[in-house]
Amino acid sequence: MKGEERIAGHVVLEGELELLSPLLVGDGGGDETRDIHVLKDRTGRPFLPGTSIAGVLRALLAERSETMAALLFGALDRQQSAVRVSDAVFTRYAIIYRDGVRIDHDLGTAVTGAKYDYEAIERGGRAPLRIDVTLRGIHTDDPSDIHAPIRTDVLDALVFLRDALKAGVRFGAMTAKGLGRAQVKNIAMGLYDFARPQDVKAHLRQETPSAANAGDHCKKASSYAATAEDTFDVTASFSLRSSLLVRAKGEDADGKTIAVMQKSGRDAVIPGSSMKGVLRHQAMRILEKLGRSVDTLDALMGSSGEDAICKQKSRMTVDETYIRLDKNVFEKEHTRNRIDRFTGGTIDSALFTTRPIWQKGNAPTVHVHFQIQKASKADAGLALFLLRDLWQGRIALGGEAGSGRGTLAGHKATIRYGGNVYQIGEHGHITDGKAALEAYAAAFVQAKED
Repeated sequence: MKGEERIAGHVVLEGELELLSPLLVGDGGGDETRDIHVLKDRTGRPFLPGTSIAGVLRALLAERSETMAALLFGALDRQQSAVRVSDAVFTRYAIIYRDGVRIDHDLGTAVTGAKYDYEAIERGGRAPLRIDVTLRGIHTDDPSDIHAPIRTDVLDALVFLRDALKAGVRFGAMTAKGLGRAQVKNIAMGLYDFARPQDVKAHLRQETPSAANAGDHCKKASSYAATAEDTFDVTASFSLRSSLLVRAKGEDADGKTIAVMQKSGRDAVIPGSSMKGVLRHQAMRILEKLGRSVDTLDALMGSSGEDAICKQKSRMTVDETYIRLDKNVFEKEHTRNRIDRFTGGTIDSALFTTRPIWQKGNAPTVHVHFQIQKASKADAGLALFLLRDLWQGRIALGGEAGSGRGTLAGHKATIRYGGNVYQIGEHGHITDGKAALEAYAAAFVQAKED
């Protein structure tokens, strides 16, 4: 149609991207020190490529409207993207080192040779974010009319992306294991509508047009739902029943290397990979008790190992859990003897020390969040069984589970699914919707394998 390519307006989104969990964006190479290094620019500063940001935003919008995603972000061989995202170069950051290992779920032990380590940008890192959207005639009510207003559904989609960035989006690798969660603080959105002479003048007077100087700041809410109705979302609070140790290397007062609790800043952390690993292991146990194949979990929790028949992306995302250390939750060294398994006696000069965290009282201090995208009722039922087992202390987190570490006691939980909200309180009391939750559990038990 005539006029589709004319420039009709310009939308600017600006803000400061802040990491809520570590960000893993690798440079594609490794060496003898690390398997994965953080991607850096020529000055040595880490950055999140604009292409990565644009890809995530396009996928978010496509979940609501593939047609609108193509209209704004382009379609192969048909239309170029209207969206230009600048690289987010971190001005405040710290590089941390993490390691991991594949676990043999049958033996519960580490797979030989399957250890890996990587760099990541620590949570709290900040980077300026700028997104420019060049609106053309195709984005107006009438491409042939230079005075035609910008389409309301186009602006609605852009407002949705703004609100998603404000609420929190995931970038980079290992997002299903809690990494890459970020939100944009102080985000502003401004529309320069070139059908309005004053907007044209304001745009031309600036070398780099800002959101603040735009004629319309698009303050209306979007009609798109923030979370899809088929997302099963769980937020739950627990206290520590026992001590907890997710191992990292540390030193005692004499400089001797000991196992300490993994940290993120001043807080103890249960990595999303650890939490998701134990939830997957428990899900396997549940399926085995029902006489069902554990391979069905690949469609839910993903598969990427060398023995996987085909790689599948996880639909289950487990956030990292940060535990504030204070007078009620604290580290304490614990020294023990190694035992000779044959004689049952102690081994001479075989003392070993660990520094787990402990809790006084039973206030909720451990806050867990996980969700399942495109969740069926059977998926929801399995998630409820996993929540129950965490709640009742049937799942142990971290190391030394055999000595009683790592169990939790549930206090409260909020579940969102299918447009409904369910609350679970003390002692597992469900205030409303008990029948619906029981129906999800029954759907999982009665589900037939494909």
